[in-house]
Amino acid sequence: MVAVLPWLRGFMEEGVPNWAVSQALEEDTQAGLHGLSVSGQKRSRGGAGRPRKDLVFEEIVWRPAATEAMTNSRWVKTVKRPLVAVTDLERRHQEKVQMQAEIKRINDENQRKKAELLAQENLAEQMVMEFTKKKMAREAEFEAEQNRIRREKEKEFTRLRALQERAQDYQAEQDALRAKRNQEAADREWRRKEKEDAQKKIETEAKLRKTRMEQVAFKEHRLAVQVQQDREEFERILRAQREQIEKEKMEEEKKASGRLQHANELRRQVRENQQKQVQNRIATFEEGRRLKEEAQKRRERIDDIKKKKLEELRATGLPEKYCIEAERKANILPTTSVN
Repeated sequence: MVAVLPWLRGFMEEGVPNWAVSQALEEDTQAGLHGLSVSGQKRSRGGAGRPRKDLVFEEIVWRPAATEAMTNSRWVKTVKRPLVAVTDLERRHQEKVQMQAEIKRINDENQRKKAELLAQENLAEQMVMEFTKKKMAREAEFEAEQNRIRREKEKEFTRLRALQERAQDYQAEQDALRAKRNQEAADREWRRKEKEDAQKKIETEAKLRKTRMEQVAFKEHRLAVQVQQDREEFERILRAQREQIEKEKMEEEKKASGRLQHANELRRQVRENQQKQVQNRIATFEEGRRLKEEAQKRRERIDDIKKKKLEELRATGLPEKYCIEAERKANILPTTSVN
């Protein structure tokens, strides 16, 4: 596919007519040729070999007119300056040829799509017409069938009505006889049901009385069993309480006996301790008296020895004053008795 210029693609996307696109392309090409000639003249006057970048094209923009009264065409050409730098004429001509080929291809494609769309619309219209025709035929057939059924029903109704009128008297007699028989049968059935209901009532009352008696007997038996169980439970609890009281009494007596025995033991131990204390005091007193007597006897022996020594000194003829002095130093005390 050939390349499409951006401004030309914009025209086609915006729906600009083909004649406007062709006119814009032609004017653009002529402007390019004029620009090339002017550029060549300027280069010849300004000096050869120096590049010029001030050469530009006019940008042609086609837009829809605001109102048809403003112009004879629905599209208005607008010129914008400046645009990009111009290339050579050959490239512009090549692009023009490519654009014309692209426009032709697009037009052909649009024509083909329009033809296909028209064919599809015609086919759809034919299908709708065919469906409508078949639907109308079915509705007409259904209406005819309904009319036929209605006529047959009317004929059957007329025939049945005639038969009913002919058989009305006989039917009335048969109805009366049948009603009488039905009434008699209903009376017999009513009497039978009444008898059955009475019998069922008697049986039900008998069953109820029997059930009540059984319930009373069962309640009395259950009450007797409950009383017996309560009595046994009471006696068991009473025995248990008595046993518990006896056990507690024995334990209390045992504890009291133990406490009494313990108290007696304590009193015995107290008496023994008191006796031991008395005996200990007596023994201590006796020991003290014995020691005192022994000490008294020992002093008496010492005094006797001292007296004997003093007598021996006097016997030797020692002066009395020396004897008195010796007696004083010996500290001989008068003899005392120990109680």
